[in-house]
Amino acid sequence: MGTGALIVGVARNSIYSQAFWLRNGALYEPTAALHQLLDASDVAADVPLGQLRLPTPALCIVPEPSMQQRSDGFESMLVFEHGNTKHGLPSERWLTCVVWHKDPISSHSALIEYVRIDASDSTTSIRQAVMQLPGLSPNQQKLWQQWLDYVIKMLLYLSLDSVRITHERPYTTAPRTFAGLGKRKRSQRLAAIEQLYDRYVIGPPALTGDLACRGTGSGDHEVRAHWRRGHFRMQPYGPAATQRKLIFVMPTLVRADRLASGNDG
Repeated sequence: MGTGALIVGVARNSIYSQAFWLRNGALYEPTAALHQLLDASDVAADVPLGQLRLPTPALCIVPEPSMQQRSDGFESMLVFEHGNTKHGLPSERWLTCVVWHKDPISSHSALIEYVRIDASDSTTSIRQAVMQLPGLSPNQQKLWQQWLDYVIKMLLYLSLDSVRITHERPYTTAPRTFAGLGKRKRSQRLAAIEQLYDRYVIGPPALTGDLACRGTGSGDHEVRAHWRRGHFRMQPYGPAATQRKLIFVMPTLVRADRLASGNDG
């Protein structure tokens, strides 16, 4: 790569980070429990794009470490919401997703890619929009569908009526005055603080009951007593069931009695 192309690449990639901070973007990280729960869940075909609403104009989702370490995983994804609402023009809404993922050639570097999702028609299904990403090779399409599946389920979870969110602010609340410390140790402490960051941690700290034991049964019983995957879907409600709202149906253990009794019949 020539020097000019390298400079252009660095400048282009830095724009994403600058846009994130200028928009007062927020960091969101799932708990290990939420990661496990959403990994075993699906999004129904009838969930529309209108349900994808960002809690802030820009956010960064940092997945659970096991997802970051996978060869087909990703390290983080920025999501921006923007549009065109000029008078006299049809309303436009776009979601731009920028992903950092491992370089398959070099384990010491990350690659940056982005896609734009046209969300102008809020009635288009999420599944349809993700299946129609333009300009991607078959391999890229497969990876993006996998990455977006993870991020979309987290965004849908954030839009539910009852969500557990903890705002952790280790960077903001860290003390920066150290009485009695010499210049070198004070510099070390301040440098350590600069490695901290504020974030929103979403999801329960742990799964309870049968969910915590998911997948621990024995072979024969697992065939008959099995988990029905959790899923996001639109539930009818209101007068004559004419309205729809997003709900999340928890994973369900089907025929749990067979696990308990060991009865194959």
